[in-house]
Amino acid sequence: MSDVDMDARISKFLPKYFATLPKQIADLEEFAGAGDAQSLRRALHDVKSTSEMFGFPRISAAARDAEAQIIETGSVEGVAEHVRAIAEELRKVQVFSTVGANHP
Repeated sequence: MSDVDMDARISKFLPKYFATLPKQIADLEEFAGAGDAQSLRRALHDVKSTSEMFGFPRISAAARDAEAQIIETGSVEGVAEHVRAIAEELRKVQVFSTVGANHP
């Protein structure tokens, strides 16, 4: 399968990905604020995977690093800044998706 075929198949799922962004952001902020390391780790894992799949490698890398830190320490301590930065990047993607939807 060519890259073009793969891109076309994945692009069909972009609207669904964009629709999940508000919940992903809310989950990251909620779990970080509550100190819920396991839920935050799972949320970061989801962000890492979906961001990579849909072409946002910087977000994926940041989520991977934060997830690794939680795995290493078992705590959310020290990842709050990472989570804020990831949430901000996801908000930018969300805005981009809205602008893109309004401009064919």
